[in-house]
Amino acid sequence: MRHRRWFWLACAGGAIGGSSPTVRFGPGPRNASEVCEELMRGFGRSEVVVNEARFPSLWGGLSHALALAKRPAVMIFCNGAHYKLAHNFMCGLVAAGLEHVVAHVVLWCADEASYRSSRADWRRVQAVRLALGGDVSGDAPFKEARYARMAAVKALMPWAAAALGFDALTQDADLVWRGDVLARVAELDAAMMPDSNRVDPFQRPCKRKEAARIDAYAAHHGRSSGDCAAYRCVSSVNGGFVYARARSSIVAALRDWFERCPTIVADRENQPSLVAALEERVPPGGCVYGPTRKDAAAADLVVMGEVVSGQRPAVARDLERRGRLLAFHCNFRSGCSMWRRDTSSATRAASPPTSPAAPASRHHHHHHHHPWT
Repeated sequence: MRHRRWFWLACAGGAIGGSSPTVRFGPGPRNASEVCEELMRGFGRSEVVVNEARFPSLWGGLSHALALAKRPAVMIFCNGAHYKLAHNFMCGLVAAGLEHVVAHVVLWCADEASYRSSRADWRRVQAVRLALGGDVSGDAPFKEARYARMAAVKALMPWAAAALGFDALTQDADLVWRGDVLARVAELDAAMMPDSNRVDPFQRPCKRKEAARIDAYAAHHGRSSGDCAAYRCVSSVNGGFVYARARSSIVAALRDWFERCPTIVADRENQPSLVAALEERVPPGGCVYGPTRKDAAAADLVVMGEVVSGQRPAVARDLERRGRLLAFHCNFRSGCSMWRRDTSSATRAASPPTSPAAPASRHHHHHHHHPWT
């Protein structure tokens, strides 16, 4: 049985329009709703540490960190078990001649180990030591109980920055940048990465079994007939790369994403909830796909083909040859060896990339990215 529970979040200062942001959680099982409420109470009342400075809540600490970071912020979630992925990301920035981006990074550290490591390794990074409760230091495989709490926090991150008035890119730790991502998103109001080549109907033609959902999406937005490309654009995104200006229209969808927290916790994944929020909020034509679309700057949301996720390494390799690859998503196990780097130091990470790895195993479903990234 599902129960609707509303939980209101308020924070002092820095919010949209000068007022406190609010959250109204949607329906979900009682135990899942209680997890969401517990998280929000903790964020509102538990001490947060930012670069050794102490704040009485997440909101004050996060606002402080975002104000110190260069803008737009690049926010990454990690814990001690997988801090090495965030470390590798920053080493990769140095290797790619993008060292200036390190000063944009805000790490959401789930435990003391990741917080201390980031403080020791990257003094220019803003490290936020969260108070999440529970065991958050070890591995948490997809769909296991500990995954649920982390999936909910990940859905909170992009909306939290926007609610505090900051433009931000929230990304998984297991991305490798090959170009200046920030220069590209500076032209846009909002951007995400495709989950696979399915987003492009020219590569993966629409099938008859999708017709009902395509038509339902169109009808929700008052259209008489559905369009495959428009539907695919919002339904084939990956939540591991979310850029939003604080004043962009996509912020409403990001709030909706987090308000689906009880569903995220119950289902132990957050990507379907992101798609549902986008389908509800972004009208046909409001989302465009592709690295060179002339109308991208005017779109509500751009799905960036230059950021490769869930596709064969050959796709990224081809884009890199043409000088158009911006980033590659390792998606936990599959693909990380595409550009294998030693994470022990930025100097050693500066070695040339190795050849791309073989295509990911079919057993790695595209939603099965690692919970800590």
